[in-house]
Amino acid sequence: MDRYLAKLYSRINYERQVRVGPRHFKLNNIRELLRRIDAPHLKYPVIHVAGTKGKGSVATMVAEILAASGRKTGLFTSPHLLRINERIVVGGKSISDQDFEAVLTSLEPFIQTMDKISEEIRHAPPTPDNEVCPVARKLAPITAKPLTFFEIITAAAMLHFANQNCDAVVLEVGLGGRLDSTNVCEPAATVITNISLDHTRQLGTTIDKIAFEKAGIIKPDVPVVSGALNPEADAVIQSVAKERNSPVFRLGQDFSITDQAARRFSFQGNFAASEKITIDDLRLTMLGQHQRTNAALAIATAETLNLNDWKISADSIRSGLLNANLQGRAQIVGDSPTVIMDVAHNVASITALTRTISNELPAWQTAPTKRLVFAVSKEKDNAGMLEILLREFDQIILTKYQDNPRGVAAESLLDLSEQIVSDKQLTDKEIILAENPTAAWRQVREAATEDDIICITGSVFLVAELLETVRRDAAGRS
Repeated sequence: MDRYLAKLYSRINYERQVRVGPRHFKLNNIRELLRRIDAPHLKYPVIHVAGTKGKGSVATMVAEILAASGRKTGLFTSPHLLRINERIVVGGKSISDQDFEAVLTSLEPFIQTMDKISEEIRHAPPTPDNEVCPVARKLAPITAKPLTFFEIITAAAMLHFANQNCDAVVLEVGLGGRLDSTNVCEPAATVITNISLDHTRQLGTTIDKIAFEKAGIIKPDVPVVSGALNPEADAVIQSVAKERNSPVFRLGQDFSITDQAARRFSFQGNFAASEKITIDDLRLTMLGQHQRTNAALAIATAETLNLNDWKISADSIRSGLLNANLQGRAQIVGDSPTVIMDVAHNVASITALTRTISNELPAWQTAPTKRLVFAVSKEKDNAGMLEILLREFDQIILTKYQDNPRGVAAESLLDLSEQIVSDKQLTDKEIILAENPTAAWRQVREAATEDDIICITGSVFLVAELLETVRRDAAGRS
């Protein structure tokens, strides 16, 4: 297995690169690879999920609802926290090393053949007048770029789901939508969660441009569930859906949720002209109003599938939502002090996180000191995130994660933080630098009292580096 993973990680991996523009993304190679392995992605119905934030949670909730309805369900998400196996799940269990190796073994000869063709195209002699070279024309649709990390892992997931005879598969988009490797599927339903500014280098610098990329997953005549509340994003999604004759069910228009007592909530929706749907006594393990909104999208997706006779019951929806859990989403990993970890990595998700812990963690109101460990990627709105966090936390430890080159230097975050503190006239803020996440955790753990709150956030890469250490140390203290 290690040999295969080493080869996989040696591939171009856009999860680890900053300066990546849209010209790097095409669907030619993934389509051709899947064609050569007998199109496994067409052997099961797919629910395709895109969006700026919440798409991983929605995908997980939909998969759990489908599983609760009696279907053998595959789930493909990214990135992973601890092991790459987490990205490919069937029946709630990550792919085993044995099955992963078997899938990669079966893909290897096809990958090698395509790599050779790509190399031949790259080394073909130039042609006058910028014409497409004869070699490339002959070998189309394969491109000069070799298969990437994400293309191969996508193909591996799709092949594994076919091998496992899945009844349904939920695919989370990796980046954007229109040119994402998962967008070769032919879905039974598509979902677009809330949209905000993120990955602007790849997707565009305005909401409407980003929404256009997300709306690229919309297929002709396939229903769309939309959680895009921003008017510009909503307009783009409706326009694309209209062009493709795809019905759209919109959060706040066609369906909604209502909070009830004891963290229960209800769902209301209109999906057929003759019938209004109400489902009461819904609960989630995951914290936060934003997760209840994500649950609304998942329920709406189930009801959209029911329009095509999927027969997903209200009890399956209740059970699926209660079973849904996702590491690194407002995850409490310790008490005395309370330690919460979250992969929030943009302004919208940081806002949701701070709202969640202030409203749903009783310890927040009485904590003597609220402590933060923060690291972030270079292409993010670091100032926007830090301004929110500096208002909420007393002690801020800034660091840089070690396992991904996209991390921002802690010294740069310190300069930014000090500027925000000065500009916004914030007082009594202790800002500290730590060489790496482990050092940051040691500092905050040693300083914290049992009544404090520690929050670790800013990036999935930060949470991934610290999750096992924090869990182990928290267990040792209890």
